[in-house]
Amino acid sequence: MQIDVVSLSLNLRFGAKRKQRLKGILISYQLRKRVLAEHDKGKKHQAIVAARQRYEYSQLSSIYVSRIKQEHNDEQLKNYFSQFGSINNCFMDKEKHVYAIIEYENLESVERCLAFRNEHKIQNDRLKVKARAQHPFQAKKMILSKQEFLKLNKDTEIEKHTQMVHALNKCSTVEEQAKLVVEYEKMADVDFRQREQFYLELQNLFSKHFHGSKLHLTGSMANGLATVLSDMDLVLVLNDTYIEPQPYHQSFSSDDSIRSLINSNTNAENSNESEMDVENGNEIPAVRNNSSSNEASSSRSSPLSVIYSANELLQQSVADRLDYIGRLLRSHAPYVCHIQRICHARCPLVRFCHKQQKLFCELSINNHLAICNTELIRLYLELEPNLRLLLYTVRLWTKQKDLFGKGTRFNTYTLFWMLVFVLQQEQRLPSVSMLVQLSANQRTHGPWNCSVPDVNQVKSVFQSVSDCTLEQMLQSFFSYYSSLDSAKYSVSVWSGVNSEGQQQPLSGPILLVQDPFEHSHNLSSHVSASNWLKFQQECQSAVQILTDYNRKRLNKAWGWCLLFTRKTLPESNFKKKKNQTNDDEMKE
Repeated sequence: MQIDVVSLSLNLRFGAKRKQRLKGILISYQLRKRVLAEHDKGKKHQAIVAARQRYEYSQLSSIYVSRIKQEHNDEQLKNYFSQFGSINNCFMDKEKHVYAIIEYENLESVERCLAFRNEHKIQNDRLKVKARAQHPFQAKKMILSKQEFLKLNKDTEIEKHTQMVHALNKCSTVEEQAKLVVEYEKMADVDFRQREQFYLELQNLFSKHFHGSKLHLTGSMANGLATVLSDMDLVLVLNDTYIEPQPYHQSFSSDDSIRSLINSNTNAENSNESEMDVENGNEIPAVRNNSSSNEASSSRSSPLSVIYSANELLQQSVADRLDYIGRLLRSHAPYVCHIQRICHARCPLVRFCHKQQKLFCELSINNHLAICNTELIRLYLELEPNLRLLLYTVRLWTKQKDLFGKGTRFNTYTLFWMLVFVLQQEQRLPSVSMLVQLSANQRTHGPWNCSVPDVNQVKSVFQSVSDCTLEQMLQSFFSYYSSLDSAKYSVSVWSGVNSEGQQQPLSGPILLVQDPFEHSHNLSSHVSASNWLKFQQECQSAVQILTDYNRKRLNKAWGWCLLFTRKTLPESNFKKKKNQTNDDEMKE
């Protein structure tokens, strides 16, 4: 838009209103021009421009290879096509083995490869090679964020919950209801096998790069407590060096601005190249337009110019250490995207996502305490089989009451140890201190003794005193925490007894749940006072439900079904006469 300033000045004599209007147009034009100039200099615009240049150059410097077989691998492709020039990246479709994309460092290598007159063969198998298709750049996110993904699945979760409630009413006993809850909530076998395959691929990647290292699977995935929306927690152990956890800052969270994008430019890249669209059976339709071709171009943004060994990497700063892991994933894992480093967490980690599986992963380095905690959780699950049913029930119950999730709510790890502590009170499980003493192989990480004995050794020494049903265990859980004086008593699975805790300051956490090994760490420090008060009130209501409606009633909700209602039942529902109870039992 061009404006003649001379003509504007001549037209100013046509009245005050027109003069004011033209003056506003001139000011608006000047402001728009200034804003546009500032926008061109902005980081976001420069990042998109740089991403477009990398994307266009990546398409020009790549070739498309088809007719590959199942027995072919990326190393064979690299060895063959490296005769035409240095290869920057090689992406192979690992699911269908239909195609591969080879990205060279320069355009001359592509010209030499396409001008090759002989047939391209690997193990006497003929390959078809052509130039990579050119598609326009689109500055869009490759996938949805985790918050958008959870919002997208909200309707599905509500429908699934409704089906589960109807199925719960058809069960005959409370134990059947608990098993049904696990069947609805647990991760499907197909999803678990896909995630396990992804874990093995990452393990192979890090073992090749860091000799002697090992990638451990921790958290819910390792203990069989995962749901469809569970993240995959990973720990990369480079050596026996203990890294002291950082002080926890409640003002920081995984969604705050402290999250630093390792590959912020890559998030702006997107391609609609039809040849590279790989369908996944469990992929969400809303994110099917994700393209795998962007990883070939994204790896070019920050190559591994310096190769670190395990010891050299640990000598780097926290930010540099996580940046290096992010560049390693971006260069050698084409199925990984949305790589982020979180430096201000208690255990700094790298967060990334699998494109097709819609799987969010968190990887920490030398987090030995997480590995020991995973082994301890697995031991408790073997000692008490009902503990798994209890956890799925309590987790779904807190989710329906809006008390589970990130921020100031409860999480799976905290709820698990709260359950273990109640069972320790009932003499159903041993204390952690007893388990440490029984362990034949003592091991310490920093100042903490993290020894975990064998399950057979524990069973030979510890015998459960009480013999109670699943319903009684759950009722004990709700009864204990509904009346717990959190200002006076703490939850410590290390001692396993109800002891007085340290007096918390008024501005401090309202509930103290000690970590089983790291005693100075409060697992519930993030839980707000309002959510803890609501948790106790819901526990009181749950006790009344399990007391009055623990038997099946014809054509009426009962047991777990009433426990999982989204809204708290009014108090009038619990004012029940004895005659009414007898009538319900007679109808059965």
